[in-house]
Amino acid sequence: MSQFEYWGRHGNEALSAIAISRGETPERRNYLRRQGKAKDRHLTVNGEAFLDSTSCDQTLVSGASRLKVLSSPWRTDVQGAATDYIFGHHVGFESPSQTTALMAILHAAEDKVAYCERFGIKIQPGEWHAMTFRQFVMDNGEGKGQLAMRALEEMEVGASFGAAYDAINKSPLESRHASTQTHVDHLMPGSTMGKRAARGEPCRASLARLNFFEYMPRLIRHVLYHNNEEIITLPTIEMRRDGVEPTRRGVVEWMVANGYTTSAPTDLQALRIRCLPRLQACIQPDGIHLYDPTYSGKRIIRQLVYSSDWLQRSGSLARSRRWTLEAHINPSDLSRIWVNLGGLKCMSLKSPDPDLKELTLMDWLTISGDDRLRLFLDKANKVQEGVDAVASLKRVIKVANKERNAEIKATGTKPTRSELKRERRSNTVLERVAMTGIPTGSKHTRPHAESHAKEDWGTEPTMQPAGLGLDLMQAIRASRKQ
Repeated sequence: MSQFEYWGRHGNEALSAIAISRGETPERRNYLRRQGKAKDRHLTVNGEAFLDSTSCDQTLVSGASRLKVLSSPWRTDVQGAATDYIFGHHVGFESPSQTTALMAILHAAEDKVAYCERFGIKIQPGEWHAMTFRQFVMDNGEGKGQLAMRALEEMEVGASFGAAYDAINKSPLESRHASTQTHVDHLMPGSTMGKRAARGEPCRASLARLNFFEYMPRLIRHVLYHNNEEIITLPTIEMRRDGVEPTRRGVVEWMVANGYTTSAPTDLQALRIRCLPRLQACIQPDGIHLYDPTYSGKRIIRQLVYSSDWLQRSGSLARSRRWTLEAHINPSDLSRIWVNLGGLKCMSLKSPDPDLKELTLMDWLTISGDDRLRLFLDKANKVQEGVDAVASLKRVIKVANKERNAEIKATGTKPTRSELKRERRSNTVLERVAMTGIPTGSKHTRPHAESHAKEDWGTEPTMQPAGLGLDLMQAIRASRKQ
């Protein structure tokens, strides 16, 4: 009886009380699975879109070192429900969350030319279309939260959520995830193959070779092939009659040209404000600095300074005190940020290092943390270096004092202060001759004007010896060798 009660509530086919009250039954789910393809229920190109996150099944290395292994990145795709066209995605090391979902929605609405150029791929504006949607179909994960719901409500966009652990509501995107992982992730070194490492398998960390900037071009090329080149079956006879190219790009362009669209928000500035994550920042005389989001206090992220021609002309950099504000940034793209200064303004990264723009925010924070740790550990080396320098100097001074006292004892008298200063210039000349090996000229080789000028000052020109005595030169050289 106890086993029946337990498995009756926890079985695979068991429903919760809320699902039963809503009329949800296992038979209804099976009925929906037999109702044809999901895209057959959508008639407009931007009426609905599927949104879902998955692992990239990859083990990448840091952009700063091939020996620093990172975790698998995550990918969030936005796929049109009527055409299976991938309008945008977000790829990064952030775990799936409401923020990554909103960033994928923003990427779908933006132009992709600059995005592809950042990874070395040149495309035309029509080769990866941008689109905003009226409704998003998601699961009960990253899209279901107060932040995402509020942002979608402000954009006047709807959202629908399917049952947990049931892909019936967005099965086309789930299938696309598996295809992308098979044709991209699983062919690269260090792939996780979508499962835990079994006993006897090679260590994935030792197989990892590529960094994030080397992985992304492969993923982007696969998306472009999926959208523009892969041959599909045209959904309607009308498209066949009009001679539409049998690709997803051809279907999308035909539907837009023939009015198969739904009204949707198109203000990119408002989308950036709602979708991009916000970091605390401050304005200093050289530009805008970001605060480290992983630190409880206020610590500036080094070398991330942003500015623009508008900011230079605005006079905001001339303030005597720090001006705190919020900056909108894509964690996977450090090349630019957006700040609200009388309207949303774009600021570019000021850095002579071109590789810095290729790193993600998490990667750069890891590198900065390692640098701080090395600087902290180097403090002990600096202290030890100072102690060694003082001890070495004391030993040299001790030897010098011993030799000086021996010379004084040999002469019998200690030289006075005036005697020490008297022959300073001639001693310098002798030392220079001993160091260079080049004797100075005699008195007769000097210019007449120089000797006349010295006589005007009432001083006797010093006779410069043509050579040195053998005993004095040997003494100087012997002292240098000690």
